[in-house]
Amino acid sequence: MSKKHILTFLATTFAALVTYAQPKAVFSSEELNMGILQWKRYIGTSFTVTNLGNQPLTITRVDPDCECTVVEWPTHPIAPGQSELIQVTYNARQLGTFSRAIGIVTDEPSDSIHYVWLNGTVSTKMPLDTVRYANQIGHTRLDNEVLEFDDVNPNDKQQRVINLYNAGNEAVTPGLMHLPRYLTAAAIPQRLRPGEYGQIIVTLNGHELRQKGLTQTSVYLSQQPGDRVSSENEISVSAILLPDFETQPANLAANPPVLSISTQKLELEYPAPNKKAKGQVVITNTGRSPLKIQSLQVMHPCISAEISRATLKPGQSTKLKITVDARFLKSAKSRRRILITTNDATHPKAFIDVTLVRSTPKK
Repeated sequence: MSKKHILTFLATTFAALVTYAQPKAVFSSEELNMGILQWKRYIGTSFTVTNLGNQPLTITRVDPDCECTVVEWPTHPIAPGQSELIQVTYNARQLGTFSRAIGIVTDEPSDSIHYVWLNGTVSTKMPLDTVRYANQIGHTRLDNEVLEFDDVNPNDKQQRVINLYNAGNEAVTPGLMHLPRYLTAAAIPQRLRPGEYGQIIVTLNGHELRQKGLTQTSVYLSQQPGDRVSSENEISVSAILLPDFETQPANLAANPPVLSISTQKLELEYPAPNKKAKGQVVITNTGRSPLKIQSLQVMHPCISAEISRATLKPGQSTKLKITVDARFLKSAKSRRRILITTNDATHPKAFIDVTLVRSTPKK
């Protein structure tokens, strides 16, 4: 091979390697609908950037098209496969419909400029939606008293939002007490005047979760400095850390186990408030390798569950026996669910929702 051909080959090979080895930014949403916003208030939202390339990704610059938009973004390199949050605060200072662009510049060799749009309407009239804000703690109405992070990977950062409305006659300073190390919270605005809306943005750091499967805790809404913890201001939080299937053997990936459940919505009848209701669900392995039930966890203290076999051969079944003690129905705000985690990579987790109905007395 001549020297010219060798140089051409090397140049082509190098160009191919450069093209292959590069970061790639993918955003969870390119259009954020913020709904109806209250005039002259700061409203927060967020989205996620994930590096789907094979080299670290760096956001070099963020350019909102209006000073009414403030953006916080990660300044450190984002490793391949990892995700990071980008947080946005919008100043709703102008009435009417708005559409604002956020330009995000990265170090990608191509397509290095991305745009995410904020859309919404700013209004002075914000009627209270009593259906949405159905929960109340003190004089503060909330749209949610249960926070669920159902699909968490170790490198994830996820957010949930509690929307607030001050229905009282005095200003409040909303916040959350007793946050575990894997949760952080920020109130927008920090001071909520009577008749105003606000938010508490709760961020979960998957890296701080210590165990696979279900982790549950309670946090507590504070409205004034010195507020105390009680069941009346409790907010239930659950997080599910998914198993890691990247290191599973090749033979298991080619012939996976498959989880099959006879029903994921179990309705039980109970005869009286202080009685127990019982039922069962059949779990079957319809795959080609042994199915391992790695954890069986209840999400409400009124439920107990037991299973006779934790490993199922292909075609094998087992019964999951479920008991609900009606005396403890109101002992927690979490949903009445059972979580099953397995080595089925397609369905690593499954829920069984349990509902109770009063049985009709026999005549």
